[in-house]
Amino acid sequence: MTGIRYAVSVAEESTFGVKGTDYFVLPPGAYMSATYNVATETVYAPGSKLFEDVVYGRVNGSFEISCNLSYEHLGIFRFLFEDYSVDKISEGVYKHTFRKVNNARVGSFTIRRRTLNSITSVNAGQDETTYFLGCVLKSCRISQASGSGKMTATFSGYFSDTNTVLGELKTNGYKEFEGQNVEWSCMFIGDKYVANVESLTLSIDNGSGMQYTTCKSTSVNYYESTSSFQFGMTCYSNDFERYKALVYSGGQDPSVAKNGNVYKNMCKNKHPIPQLSMRSFNTCHEDTDADLSATIDRATKSLTFNIEKCVVKSATWQKGDGSRMLDQMSSAECRKIEMVVVNNIPSYSTVPTTPYDHTVS
Repeated sequence: MTGIRYAVSVAEESTFGVKGTDYFVLPPGAYMSATYNVATETVYAPGSKLFEDVVYGRVNGSFEISCNLSYEHLGIFRFLFEDYSVDKISEGVYKHTFRKVNNARVGSFTIRRRTLNSITSVNAGQDETTYFLGCVLKSCRISQASGSGKMTATFSGYFSDTNTVLGELKTNGYKEFEGQNVEWSCMFIGDKYVANVESLTLSIDNGSGMQYTTCKSTSVNYYESTSSFQFGMTCYSNDFERYKALVYSGGQDPSVAKNGNVYKNMCKNKHPIPQLSMRSFNTCHEDTDADLSATIDRATKSLTFNIEKCVVKSATWQKGDGSRMLDQMSSAECRKIEMVVVNNIPSYSTVPTTPYDHTVS
């Protein structure tokens, strides 16, 4: 018997570790892997080289979900950001804002995985429904790779406990994707467009972990320590003041670090770059557009990551051996991140059912 083609859905938990009820589908291209770990300690008798017994300790689990970004399927981001709000822009158009904030913490959720073993087995009632309880996101990495138009996200986290129910399923919970993938992303420093960006990465770490007691092996709660955000990019930069000068000026107006045509590294009064943005939208740039703002204004769907106070710690200029010359901004620490999405979904406060039904039974 070999299980094939499992389907994954998630549901918010009202209480940590208590199975959720309203399940919704993940973004397109979603795959999940999970690892279940049990701490063990072998016990030896004096004079024996073979252990006599095993003491079992804490149970802990970890998972990873990878998917494409979609303008509509944003439910899982409710568990990455602490704050969420929605504003109606016009009829059928809504602006959703996900924020990282103090004095709050992310919510927990249940992952449900369904596998139709009966497809390959003569034994009825062997389909599996596995529940991963008390799931908490630790980190997320969002990227657009070189040469690829799709934006991808990888979520990593912990779960407290798991159980599997055998039975006969009519479906594994698969649901056809309705919506639109996020394609390409443009980078801005302030309101200035940075052309020729080859790749982008954005990492969010909640600093979360599981809490245990001396009474049981599974975790009873979770915590979050300090959050950290990292930004990185590679760019064919041929406009010095758009990008490289910011390394010298510490994010201030590049003219501050300029003496004639010479840029010097400032030894004092440096500041983080006030704001970087990664912007995606469902319209194409036309020759009649004076700049990207006209293109963005025509978009009916958009996704923007606003990154505030970005501290550039490392910048690499390539060796120039005849291959591509790409500037690399890495180890850029950021203080604050928000995700702003414009689409036709009224709200994510509950599982969306219109205009696309995200629920799954």
